[in-house]
Amino acid sequence: MLVATAVLTPAVFLLSLAGGQRHFHGHGLPGLRGLVLAACVGLGVAVAIFGVRRSFLRRCVPPASPLALGVIRCWTCLVAASVALVTPAASIVHAPTAELTPMGVMDLLYAAPAGVGRLSFWVATTPAATHAFQGLTAALLLLAAAGWRTRWTLPLAAVAYLVLGGIPRSHLKFFHAGLLPFFALAVLSFLPCADAFSLDARRRRRAGGTPPPPGVPTPRHGRARFLVYLAIGLPYAAAGLSKFAGGGLFWAGPHNQRAMLFDQSLNPMGDAPFLPLLRMTPGFVFGFMGASALLAELGMAFAATSRWVRRVIPPTIALMHAGTWAFMGIFFWESALLMAVFLNWRPLGRALRLPLPPPGKPAEREERDPTRFAVAAALLVVVSAVPWVLRTESYPLTAMQMFAGYHAADEVEHTRLFAIRASGAEEPAPFQDLGLLRLGRNLSLRAFEDTQERARVDRLLADAAAGANAMQPEDPIVRLELRRYAYPLAGTASDVYADPLGTLAFDL
Repeated sequence: MLVATAVLTPAVFLLSLAGGQRHFHGHGLPGLRGLVLAACVGLGVAVAIFGVRRSFLRRCVPPASPLALGVIRCWTCLVAASVALVTPAASIVHAPTAELTPMGVMDLLYAAPAGVGRLSFWVATTPAATHAFQGLTAALLLLAAAGWRTRWTLPLAAVAYLVLGGIPRSHLKFFHAGLLPFFALAVLSFLPCADAFSLDARRRRRAGGTPPPPGVPTPRHGRARFLVYLAIGLPYAAAGLSKFAGGGLFWAGPHNQRAMLFDQSLNPMGDAPFLPLLRMTPGFVFGFMGASALLAELGMAFAATSRWVRRVIPPTIALMHAGTWAFMGIFFWESALLMAVFLNWRPLGRALRLPLPPPGKPAEREERDPTRFAVAAALLVVVSAVPWVLRTESYPLTAMQMFAGYHAADEVEHTRLFAIRASGAEEPAPFQDLGLLRLGRNLSLRAFEDTQERARVDRLLADAAAGANAMQPEDPIVRLELRRYAYPLAGTASDVYADPLGTLAFDL
């Protein structure tokens, strides 16, 4: 990984210095989508073919113990329960919204017959009901983590988690945070993940049953673990392919990396605390960060098949998420925590002196025909590939096009919202302070060019200001101004809010 990054970093840095990124921008590798679609479908067929070959299974799908799969189930459910508990779904339902955003499976749920649609809409639009459903989801996930009635609680928890994640998206917009635990939960629902490290296994032993020995690796549990690894690794591979398709090696270049970091730092949702540091950072540092991120995401495609990849790439992904949190204010903390499923938990258990079952010799006999495993693996590959090629963003399907574009300009445009109160005081009004979670950078910039978008922003601002004035009636907001700025990527400019390019005034 480090060697590949060291080779790729100077390459993209030199190409950027040569100005090649401007020539590349807009061309975007013609024909790549069709080529990759055929390649991904072919990969799915290849996985199905090789999945039934004994040599492939021995080399790429080693046996795993029931204990290892049980720990993966428990950890995944705990991470998902944490997401469910911290999701501000009920407060988002309070936020001003003119209409619900079309959101894939949620639209089907709202339109369901026999009262299901009305019940779903009520849960998604009533804060008290949303809060209760949030608690129910967390409870189901904790029961599944404990391994209690896992055959029922885990699928129910996955469905509840899916619906809970769709509620804020229906009120706001599609976003990728929190999706990865659902993918893992959905796959775990079909796997024998409660044969160990679960209350079900304990109850089965007490009833006189014979669950599999917890520490003895079996091919069946090895294939199950492979599918979980695949469900987590493929979204990252899709994200890496999106970046490569949108900019090739130039995506990792210093110019594009600096532009992305500046763009996110100047997001109207918050402040830009790291902007001075970003200005002083040498270009090769941006190139190294971009090359590491690109290689790590692409490398996750092989995390299911290579033990050496699992030792290097998941920790790199966790560090990447920590970096995006530090410099961009975006923290996929649940994805970073989920990288722990790729760890070997037994040394940690020994260090903590946990009562682990003794490891046994892997079973040599193939317990089951691998056809179902091969079909499941191929299905995961195709389900991940088709949305990527079609650029589908229909919850929960996604093309994972996060930061996949290329920024060729030498400046970053951004907006800032200012509030003028009755006393004449003027102050920056961050969007989240007014509940304007739907009004991000792209929508606020489009309002300067499109009259329909301007009307939409006008409605959002009016509702938000009304809510803010209700909380502070002694000095109400009488005017909101949305100002547009351009910040150069080079030079010594320090004031990001000097000389606005334009202003949209909203009198209340």
